[in-house]
Amino acid sequence: MHVSKWLKPELSNAGLQADVLRLDLLHPILSGNKWLKLQGWLQTFTEKKYSGIASIGGPWSNHLHALAYACHQAGIPLSAHVKGNAENPTAMLMDCMTWGAEINYYHGDTSAHAGLASKEAEAENRLWIPMGGDGLPGEQGVTEVFHRLNLSSYEQIWVAVGSGTTLRGMLKAIPPTITVNGISPGINHSSLLTTMQGLHDNLVFHPLQGRFGKITPELIQFISDCYTETALPLDAIYTARLFGYWLHLANNSKLKPGSRHLLVHTGGLQGNRSVAALANLYPALQ
Repeated sequence: MHVSKWLKPELSNAGLQADVLRLDLLHPILSGNKWLKLQGWLQTFTEKKYSGIASIGGPWSNHLHALAYACHQAGIPLSAHVKGNAENPTAMLMDCMTWGAEINYYHGDTSAHAGLASKEAEAENRLWIPMGGDGLPGEQGVTEVFHRLNLSSYEQIWVAVGSGTTLRGMLKAIPPTITVNGISPGINHSSLLTTMQGLHDNLVFHPLQGRFGKITPELIQFISDCYTETALPLDAIYTARLFGYWLHLANNSKLKPGSRHLLVHTGGLQGNRSVAALANLYPALQ
């Protein structure tokens, strides 16, 4: 597992030490927390001898992208449910189709469709994986990895939160003496918090303001500047908001001088292809 220093120039002035857990370097396609979560789900698939896998996600879903590749490599039939239409498939969905995934487009309420699709998957003896790889098997994949890490030198650990699967998995493995910070970029905060009650003694939840997924010129500039200054690639939905928020706290003296922090890079860089200004920023995406 690769850990690197985050060498932003202003950090030395704030007297802070920041390391980055580079989950994005785990695999060129199955990068970040997607691979960790899929470990548990693929183990469930093998143990219970399903005939295939079905899941759901958006047209730029990193989860579906990683799952399609994993299924392709393992020879597992995949049925992916995507809200939208077939006329203009995204680059991510084009990849999924290249890897043999069957794309089932739908319209209307996602929760209602997920309920119907999961029942259909059960009838066909397919393993149903909720959006984002959510669920206990996904959490277990994360927990197993974090149990193997020596985190004792850190006072605080920071991670962006989507479905909450990664954070819940981490909380089961990280010692209670370490403060764990979950950064939620505009998602339903209250419902996420209820799923984490009692998992850790030192959990701090940071709900960010603004619409989920909104891409601003300032965000694009931050991602570009960060890559130029530190060679750290960030995705526009989760990690850029995590690192930007943490840096805001550091620059405004909200963090204890001399404290040591670990920021978890959860991958998701493929999603930058949805933003024209970011699509060619990193060589790995070209």
